[in-house]
Amino acid sequence: MTWLDLNELDRTMGALDASLGSVDSAVAMPNECYTSETFYAFERLAVFERSWLGLGRVEQIPEPGDYFALSVSGEPLVVIRDTEGEINVLSNVCAHRNHLVAQGDGHVGHLLICPLHGWAYGLDGRLVNATQIRDREAFDRLAHCLPALRVEIWNGFIFASHDPDVAPLAPTLAKLSAYAEPYHLDQLGTTAITESLVLPWNWKTMFENGLEPLHTHFLHHGLHDFAPWPEFLAFDDGDGQIMHPTRFREMDQGYNPLNRSLLPILPDLDEQRRSQVMFAAVPPTLYLGFLPDHVFWSLYLPEGPTSMRIRGGLLVHPSARDIPEYARLIDWVNEGQSGLFAQDAGANTSVQLGRASRYARRGPYAREETTLPQWNSWIAQRYRSAYEDLLARELGHPRLVPLDEQPRSLRD
Repeated sequence: MTWLDLNELDRTMGALDASLGSVDSAVAMPNECYTSETFYAFERLAVFERSWLGLGRVEQIPEPGDYFALSVSGEPLVVIRDTEGEINVLSNVCAHRNHLVAQGDGHVGHLLICPLHGWAYGLDGRLVNATQIRDREAFDRLAHCLPALRVEIWNGFIFASHDPDVAPLAPTLAKLSAYAEPYHLDQLGTTAITESLVLPWNWKTMFENGLEPLHTHFLHHGLHDFAPWPEFLAFDDGDGQIMHPTRFREMDQGYNPLNRSLLPILPDLDEQRRSQVMFAAVPPTLYLGFLPDHVFWSLYLPEGPTSMRIRGGLLVHPSARDIPEYARLIDWVNEGQSGLFAQDAGANTSVQLGRASRYARRGPYAREETTLPQWNSWIAQRYRSAYEDLLARELGHPRLVPLDEQPRSLRD
C-alpha cells in the first residue's frame, strides 16, 4: 500500500489560486508541482488515472493481432486490435508474476503470451491459459484477466482512461474538432513513430513550452521568424484542449530549412489555415501542430517528477507517399522540427534546474503567455477534485490516505 502524506500536499494546493485568473494577474504554478516526488504521486492519481490519455494512432495497428506497448506515468499499457477489429487498451502486466506481457510493437496472432511463464490472454485481455494452474482448486479465471481501460477514438487518435466513469472525450474537444475538420485527420497516415531517450524535465514543462509563443522571439530567433504573429483564443470551463494559432509572413510556410510547405497541401484547407500554424494541447499526453501540408503529433509521457519521454510522428496526406522525393522531404521536415527541439531541450533542462533552487520564484505572465493561465485552469481543476476526494478518505489515519486501488478486471 502506498500512502500520501497530506501535510506535504496542503501547502501546494493552497498556493494554486495565485496561478489562476487572467494573464494580467496570474503567476506561475508552485515550483513543487514540477520537482516533488510527493506531488508527482498525487498527480498520477489526480490527472493520469482520471483523464483521457492519448496513446497513438489507429493506423499503427491496422490488422487484428497488431499491437504496440507504451508506459504512461509509470503504468505499462498495451494497445491491440482484436479479431473483431476493435481496439483495446489493456494493462501490460501479467497477472501471474507481473512480467510485462508485450514489448515494443508487432503482431501476436490470436493470443498475448507472457514470455516468463506462458500465461496466455485473448486480445480482449481475458485469461485463456494459466500454465500449471488451471486445475488449482477454486481458481477464478475472470479475476486474472488483464484489466481493460475505456477507449475512445477521436479523429484517428486512440485515447484510453483508467476511470470507467470518465465523461466522454469528444464533447470537450468541440473547438479543436471544428478547427481540425478540413484536415480530415482520420484519413491521414502517420510516418514512422520515433521515441526520445529519457529527458530531464517535468512533463508539464514540455506542454508549457509548446503552448506559449513568447520564447520563440528569443530562443528560436532565426528558425521561427517566418511565423512571428501569435494570437489567442478563449478558454472555457469544460474545454479539453488549450490551443492558439501563430500567423505566417506568407501562405504555405513550414518548419524546415526552406520555411515553406514541402509536401502536398492538404486539399480542403482555407486560406486562413494555410496562413498559420495551430498549436493544440489535449492534456495530459497529446500535443498537436497543424500546418498546411502536415500535422505533427507528440505524446508527452512522464517517467517521474523530473523526467519524461516523447514519442510521435507526422500526419500526411496519402498522396504524399507517391512523390519520388517523399523520404527526403520527410527528412527535411523532421530536420526543421529537430532544430527547434534542440533549442527547447536546452531551455527545458535549464528551467528544471532553476525550479529546484531555493531562490526559485513564481514569476508573472506576459501577454504572449496567455495560454499558460488557461493550462493552469485545466490542470488545477483536476488537482482540486482529487484533493477533495483524498480529504474525504483519511480513514482515521491523520493526514495519511492510501493511493493504491485494486485493478479493474474485464467485466462479463
